Amino acid sequence: MSRGLRFVAPSLRGNVVAKANWLLSHRRFATASSTRPELVAGALEALFARQSQLRVLFSGSAALGCSARHQARRARGRVGPLAREGYLALEAMFRGQVTVRPTDEAQLYRYQLSVGRRMSREQRDLLDAELDVDLRYWDRVVAGYELYHADAVVLFPKLKTSVLAGGLCGAVDLQGVGFLRGVDRLDGHNRHNARRVVDMLEVTDPDLVITDAIEVGFGGGTMTQSGHHLGLLVVADNAVAHDAVCARLLGLDPQQNPQLRLAAERGFGSIEEADIEIGGDVDLQRAALQVVGFGPHVVGRVDDFSKRFERYCGAALPLDIHCGGFYEEAAGAGVLLDWLYSSFDHPRFRERMKRWPRCSVFVGEVQERPRNERIYLVGDRAIASFAAQTDFMQPALKLPLFIQRQLAGSFGLYRYRLKGGGRGWVTAISGNPPSRQAISWAFLLGSLGRISPPLLGALPSPVEACYQLFARLLSKRRNRHGIRLVHARKMARTLRRPWRLGAGAPVSLALRDDLEQGN
Repeated sequence: MSRGLRFVAPSLRGNVVAKANWLLSHRRFATASSTRPELVAGALEALFARQSQLRVLFSGSAALGCSARHQARRARGRVGPLAREGYLALEAMFRGQVTVRPTDEAQLYRYQLSVGRRMSREQRDLLDAELDVDLRYWDRVVAGYELYHADAVVLFPKLKTSVLAGGLCGAVDLQGVGFLRGVDRLDGHNRHNARRVVDMLEVTDPDLVITDAIEVGFGGGTMTQSGHHLGLLVVADNAVAHDAVCARLLGLDPQQNPQLRLAAERGFGSIEEADIEIGGDVDLQRAALQVVGFGPHVVGRVDDFSKRFERYCGAALPLDIHCGGFYEEAAGAGVLLDWLYSSFDHPRFRERMKRWPRCSVFVGEVQERPRNERIYLVGDRAIASFAAQTDFMQPALKLPLFIQRQLAGSFGLYRYRLKGGGRGWVTAISGNPPSRQAISWAFLLGSLGRISPPLLGALPSPVEACYQLFARLLSKRRNRHGIRLVHARKMARTLRRPWRLGAGAPVSLALRDDLEQGN
């Protein structure tokens, strides 16, 4: 750690906002999903040794529908107070120097962005590949107020593969969704995910990145994949360059990652090997060969999952999966693929998958006729395209509104009759894209309990419910006077960044600036 900090030589001072990956933690099923708190504690000791006057505030959110404070506590270490309290133990270990205040219980600011041009409503309906690089998805984004006043931002990602982020879950992806409110995590998730993630760099561009690559999550779902020992720490002073190095380490091409490619084109960093200075005492090529031994990558389409399942298990997957229209990793197809891996990653549930009931699954704008009477429709586009093939879809069961809010989505059971003959039952999971919780419960109830993944994560336990209530009360109290609007271009710590100087002042403020100079 100390050698990495000496090489990078970060200039941290004053108030520091930190974010670690505590997306979702589970002692049995999500063992390689979170950054180890022991690593973070060691990094803090090294940082305080260099600058004793630092004050570190851990912010950020957790998985959709989960309390960030509860997940920070569940991301436990293996020894001492970290094994009991997780990240919450850092406050006692570094009393007066470290505070944990997640986004869902913090005072909020509404940040007006200015890098790039504002996207129109018509452009939001287009495919991401059809839009110019400088068009941004977010015009204003809501995040914790501490980002505006921070002197530095430090990220602690967990190095792992991800079917939802172009193959790599790194620093760019962590900051892109890790500081958002739960209500904003799905906004733009279906078509412009890479663009909205890169937009967040205007607010959160980190000064230091320290990545937990001691145990790499590799080869499965973002939360449930197996951990493989690699024994590395990755320290960097630029999020884009850091992710480019990590991508090559995992055998991925940074140019094929939409988030990294767009961030580089916007000027937030470089993904070219010649532009990145690499030091340390580890041969990256040798480490990359070690990663090759972990197995095949998970990057691919959801309708190719059946082939991998059959090659690995020697049996056909009972689900007949069809995906149509524009394929977006982070949209309904990606969420469904990540959900399938949550069962595939564990041998006991993998064997159960062989006995799942036969059914057809449609994602996106699918025009094919189903091969099975029992059908699941994932997302609004799949529902609309299937409805066009039917004479009628008669509802038999719909969820009450309060359950829909808890699931961050909805699903219903319908009786259908196809044009030209054929009838049966269909479970329609609404959303654009639907949440992971809604998919889990739709398959569980639609199959009468025969399709059950290890992580449902929809209905909270009493403890989780108490944490969520506590967070809502704190947030309501701290934001009782409303959410203040601030301009990201006035954030002191980013005024001299190359991407900020290159963007200049927004055109809409040119006249006002001229008037101020005239006075």
